[in-house]
Amino acid sequence: MNTSVITGIVCDAKPIFENDKRVHLFSRDLGRITAIAKYAVRSSKRFGGRLEPTTVIEAHVNRKPTMWAMTDASVSESFLNIRTSFNQITLSMYFLNLARKITVDYQPHPALFDLLIKYLRILDGCPPNLTDIRHDFETELLIVEGIIDGPIAPQQFMDKFSRYTGGMIAPPIFI
Repeated sequence: MNTSVITGIVCDAKPIFENDKRVHLFSRDLGRITAIAKYAVRSSKRFGGRLEPTTVIEAHVNRKPTMWAMTDASVSESFLNIRTSFNQITLSMYFLNLARKITVDYQPHPALFDLLIKYLRILDGCPPNLTDIRHDFETELLIVEGIIDGPIAPQQFMDKFSRYTGGMIAPPIFI
């Protein structure tokens, strides 16, 4: 069996069946993919806490006819400080959801991957003003997608995003 190693950001991981997890990754080379991590619910040796959202992992995967099967994962970057604040977790998940909505499966998007890594690192540094970081990310996202070529007012993002994607996404609410 031909095993590949994919570097990806874990967007989410949910139990599926009795022992497995369905893992959504955003990778530099393949874009958004879904993999099944066999026995991930019970295997702390192979997966442990490695499949937590915002974690950057090196995933060992095999391509099956209808899916990817993940056999192992190691952490490249964990962003532990993000997990210490509800607001930082909320904002990081908002960033990942925007990336998910703006892409389709198997659409490589290195610039978006780099943008996500950049802002996860910023959030991990415990920034003081999350509202400004949100606006900066939204602006850079629209620039990376070629929708705009310069700054926009904060209230313009949702309109431009919904026109581009045909859908809406709820902005994060900070406490």
